[in-house]
Amino acid sequence: MVTQMNTADAIEYLKERADKETVLKEQELELKKKEQETMMEKEKEKNKYQEELVATMVKQQQQQQQMMMMMINQQQQQSQQFPAFMEKFAPK
Repeated sequence: MVTQMNTADAIEYLKERADKETVLKEQELELKKKEQETMMEKEKEKNKYQEELVATMVKQQQQQQQMMMMMINQQQQQSQQFPAFMEKFAPK
């Protein structure tokens, strides 16, 4: 009888231990899953930030190009108007 009790106790102990290990492994997997989700979310945020930064830089570059074109056009207009100005106001 003592042997049967010890065997039953041992089996119960092993079963409980296996159950606890299973629960721990499930918790560990859930934790790893959450960590991966967090890393993926951070990566998405980083990519979004970089895309916004690039878009801002492109916009600034376009604005600079527009300003440059306006300045060039203004210089061309002034160059074209200068001979008429000189002819009108320069002493002959």
